[in-house]
Amino acid sequence: MTTLRWRTLPFRYTTISDFYVQLNKWLTAVFYDFLPAAGFEIREEQICTCYKIVSALQQKEVFLTEAGSGTGKTFAYLLPALCYARHTGRPAVIACSSASLQEQLVQPQGDIQTLSELLNLDIKAILAKDPENYVCAVQSDLAKISLPRHPLRSQFIQWLETTTTGDRADISGIDDELWAEVAYNSSLDCTHCRRRGYCHLARARQSLWAEQDFIVCSHDIFFKDLWSRRQSLQKEMRLLEMVRTKIPYLPRYSAAVFDEGHLIEAPALRHLGTKVNERAISRIVTLFSGLSLVTDELLGGLEKLEEMSQKFFRAVRQAAEPVNPAQSQIKMTAALKARSRELLQVIEESQEEMAMYQQFDVNQYIQELDACAEGLNNLAGVESITWWEPDKGDLWVLPRDFSQALGRELLAQQIPVIFTSATLDSGNDFAYIKRITGLEQAKTSQVDTSFDLAKQMEIYLPPDLANTEQKIERCASLLAQNGGRALILCTAPSEVEVLYNSLRDKGFDFALLKEGDQDSSLLIQEFRRDETSVLIGTGFWEGIDIPGDALTMVIVYSLPFPAEEPLALAKREAAAAEGLDPYQAIDFPAMSIKLRQGIGRLIRSNDDYGLVAILGCGADSELRKQVAQEFQLSVLQSDKLEDRPQFDKC
Repeated sequence: MTTLRWRTLPFRYTTISDFYVQLNKWLTAVFYDFLPAAGFEIREEQICTCYKIVSALQQKEVFLTEAGSGTGKTFAYLLPALCYARHTGRPAVIACSSASLQEQLVQPQGDIQTLSELLNLDIKAILAKDPENYVCAVQSDLAKISLPRHPLRSQFIQWLETTTTGDRADISGIDDELWAEVAYNSSLDCTHCRRRGYCHLARARQSLWAEQDFIVCSHDIFFKDLWSRRQSLQKEMRLLEMVRTKIPYLPRYSAAVFDEGHLIEAPALRHLGTKVNERAISRIVTLFSGLSLVTDELLGGLEKLEEMSQKFFRAVRQAAEPVNPAQSQIKMTAALKARSRELLQVIEESQEEMAMYQQFDVNQYIQELDACAEGLNNLAGVESITWWEPDKGDLWVLPRDFSQALGRELLAQQIPVIFTSATLDSGNDFAYIKRITGLEQAKTSQVDTSFDLAKQMEIYLPPDLANTEQKIERCASLLAQNGGRALILCTAPSEVEVLYNSLRDKGFDFALLKEGDQDSSLLIQEFRRDETSVLIGTGFWEGIDIPGDALTMVIVYSLPFPAEEPLALAKREAAAAEGLDPYQAIDFPAMSIKLRQGIGRLIRSNDDYGLVAILGCGADSELRKQVAQEFQLSVLQSDKLEDRPQFDKC
């Protein structure tokens, strides 16, 4: 920090140990006096969690804390983390699982601003968004000519010409397909861009390094930064030249808090792994071939590189076995192994020739080929998970485990690391989260929800939905009886489309909002503002906090079992190899965790009430029984609505 932010602490202290004594005294006053005076409820579970987080900060521990939905865990970690950041002189990172949760923290009147104004704290926080949320200046210039027809085409072009941020959140109504025409993406070559350092993304990145109390980011951004941090901060000698040191995306931080910490596995593995892309190799060959003074030896090497790349990816396509419409598992064949070794050798030869080229800085290309080589080296390893995405031309090679890397790159920093969620595990022993992270010695805490759910919430679990048409009709009936005011949770974008189109034809007098029609944060704002509206999507199972009459019903359209995708298949195979039932060990616990998260969107205060309708069991009586047992539902709770006066039997 550039100034002495510790001077803005809300209390005085004399020594380091006294800092924590005074911090606890101040927190006691906040939770028992200041916040209740402003209309907030006193929640003992929240206060208990907060004190334990203070202890973890003091001891620089890894701490796993599970607090029931609606406990108010954001306040419980924000207040001690703020003071710790100012005490140490470095920001705390808050890593979230979803864009909606990030926005909930940093948007106007969000949790951080609320605390800042109520307690006169002048909190400085910034959202570190995914680069793909920003306009690429070059892509934008091209798109002004080539944008496809769209109802908002003229408005979008005008915005592109006048925006000062280039942030998608600043324009509404732009769907994912149209946004992709102008957005930054990782395949773009920023190294030699004429707008480098002067674009929207560059300015956004520079702002992260200004004085902050909090940096709020996604799990994806956190792990992308973490895994590259060591190599970015070190100078490497490669062949005859020095690779230029790169600055990490995030600045140094004093502590890391993972909100919805049970969801870190997929982003951690994805960014620890490697993506090998055929078009990326072809792009490097094309760019290099067009440079001046390229030797015949280098041109010949580049031609051979492209030839071997084409042969390798032909072998990949032949070895691919579809798992879902977008992904295929790779069966390791002798031909694929041979093509992999050949391509790896040609990459190494090409890099040697490229390193001799002195006309321009070519380190970026060498490093891109390094990433390809890493993926090829790990391709046939027993500890790797490999799949092919034909539409994108991406071959993914991921490790099965990230616990060693987590210890090496994060825990070795010897900073406090907090994992918090309403559902860190499906049981009471934190065994799942400890196993995947390797954090066997982590301290733990578990508190229940602060609310009387038996009085505030009814769960409806119908037994008679045999097909999609019946599910849609039951969904429509529930919405009509409730007058909207509902969140509908789906598990696939195709499901969202079918349900949305069917419900739209019903002619309801309340608005239907669909994920993908505009930025998620704008959708949630509209859902909160229009009290009778209905929000439909796949990305709202966690991180949405909408107390009051705008949300009095949660409809679980489908149960959130793990998708048929390579990471889930690998976990099932590992469980089977250990002699476990993959359904009981992997699928049902994962579904249960996410279902509890979804149900937790309904009750956010002592005044909230409503209905959770779980339609995803269909007519499967055994699954319905298992879900009822998991949530300790009686027959009356799961079958009938007439016991609640505000609902009729549907």
